[in-house]
Amino acid sequence: MLNTLIVDDEKLVRKGLISTMPLDKYDIRIVGEAGNGRAALDFMQQHKVDLLFVD
Repeated sequence: MLNTLIVDDEKLVRKGLISTMPLDKYDIRIVGEAGNGRAALDFMQQHKVDLLFVD
């Protein structure tokens, strides 16, 4: 399973990606969301992330 972090400044875009992507088909688990790069870096210091979706 790929632990995935979604990073975008628009919450609606993050939620849209999560709801439209076929996550199970590709063995992807969303472990978090971040609204900017700094928040993403902070998150990754505390959690294992294999894949990033970044705007």
